[in-house]
Amino acid sequence: IDWGKLEDLCGRMKIRSPVFHSLSFCQEFFQIPIPEEVLKGLSPSWGRRKIGKSLIRRNLLFPEKSRVSRLSKFLIKAFSIDSWVEAMLWFLFPTREWMEQQYSPRSTAETYAYYFLHPILHLMKGLSGSMK
Repeated sequence: IDWGKLEDLCGRMKIRSPVFHSLSFCQEFFQIPIPEEVLKGLSPSWGRRKIGKSLIRRNLLFPEKSRVSRLSKFLIKAFSIDSWVEAMLWFLFPTREWMEQQYSPRSTAETYAYYFLHPILHLMKGLSGSMK
């Protein structure tokens, strides 16, 4: 692995914190040698590192589906984002994937029906209002 390139890429993509946690857990669980300089370069601040490790470790040990578990997953994601501003924006606004899933038509038949029927219904509504 080209560790310098990995550090540079993680910095540009703003994924230093998740890669740090992944590498540090791989080092701990699988005894994989990872240079300490790389971990220091990818490491988030002391507080974020400690809170993130604690949340991830607890979620790995107790992965049951519960309200507390969902809160832990949310906090893990929030602490994995490198910038606090980005974490707040992520919390306030839905992701593009969620928007596509929520608002995209389920099939092309729905799309065709909408674009075919919508003008007719709009015309009928306009005509019924002018007849009064």
